[in-house]
This record gives sequence, structure tokens and C-alpha cells, in this order.
Amino acid sequence: WDTAGQERFRSITKSYYRNSVGALLVYDVCNRSSFEHIPLWMMEAKRHIEPHRPVFALVGCKVDLVGNENKNGARREVSCEEARMFAEENG
Repeated sequence: WDTAGQERFRSITKSYYRNSVGALLVYDVCNRSSFEHIPLWMMEAKRHIEPHRPVFALVGCKVDLVGNENKNGARREVSCEEARMFAEENG
């Protein structure tokens, strides 16, 4: 399920976790704030996903917008290396 990371959906996300074994943690590579919220979403998911060792996949989206003149030349705010380090540190 995609709640778009919006606070107004936080109250209904618990029902989305039911019977799940993992989650996709998606952030916008052009929006540092979205990446900085990933640990909060991980903690939230760990509280509700069974088994207690969920599988997570970290996904950086909107890479196609980086430096693309037709898309306003978005600037990457989260490097591949930073995302890789986060993934390694968080299993």
C-alpha cells in the first residue's frame, strides 16, 4: 500500500501492515526530507509487521528527474552511497 508518507494517513497504516512480512521504504532522491523520514517508517513498520524480523527494501525514486532539463533539472539530494550505507547499517 502507498500512503505517500503523508501524516494524515498515519492512523490507517496499521491495517496495511496486517499479515505483511516486509515493506518497501520509498524516498525521493531529490528530497532529503523524504529520506530522513525512512527511519521513522522503519520503526513504525517493525511495530506492526509479523514476523518481528521484517524484510525491507530501500527504494530511491525520481532518479529520472535528476539533471533532466525537460523536468526542471532536479538536483539529487541523497547520493547512492548514502543510501547504500543506510541500507547496510540497517540490515
